[in-house]
Amino acid sequence: RRSAVDTASNAETLMVLWQQGFESGFMCLIASGVLSGLCGFGYVLEQGAFAPFVSQIIGACLLCAGCSICLQDLDSKGDLGTGLMLAGAVVSSGEGYLLARDYGWTSYHTFLFVGNLCFTLTHLILYLGREVLVTYRVIELRVGLLEVASGFAVLVACGFHPLGFGFSLRLFSGLAMIAAGICWSRDKLILMWQARGRPDQPGIII
Repeated sequence: RRSAVDTASNAETLMVLWQQGFESGFMCLIASGVLSGLCGFGYVLEQGAFAPFVSQIIGACLLCAGCSICLQDLDSKGDLGTGLMLAGAVVSSGEGYLLARDYGWTSYHTFLFVGNLCFTLTHLILYLGREVLVTYRVIELRVGLLEVASGFAVLVACGFHPLGFGFSLRLFSGLAMIAAGICWSRDKLILMWQARGRPDQPGIII
């Protein structure tokens, strides 16, 4: 009987940890979207309304809207929220490709494109796994790790970018993406480490 109580308590603690990581990750992603949108807006003011920068702004707005919906009304609007996030990721990814097409595949544009690609894949997996998200409030581990990879690629791209207004905002946007991925992955990775070789422990949604 005590074992059953302990198992129930562990499961409850697990869900609380996942809920906290779920909410923190989305808030970090909203911060990343805001910074990315401001970065695009700054480029528009500086260089004009070119397609890559407009794409960045629209994508950031869609991403923030989707994250807000998921945080406020996941049960009835989870499909809409994750769908908007995916649309935002796809539109934002156009920035890296358009910049590379117009200005060449420099190190900066290549890593930015790779980051955009990882970001799109992240939110495609999140959208396809939205039933798990809505039912259990759990972000799949691979989504969190891909989010970290996306942010890391953006940081590497910043290493090839001249210092300035856009550099600072993009740098902090990448850091916020990494923070979101860590929030979504941290507890699962810790639990996987603690439960290694112990089949009685709760499973991790990969």
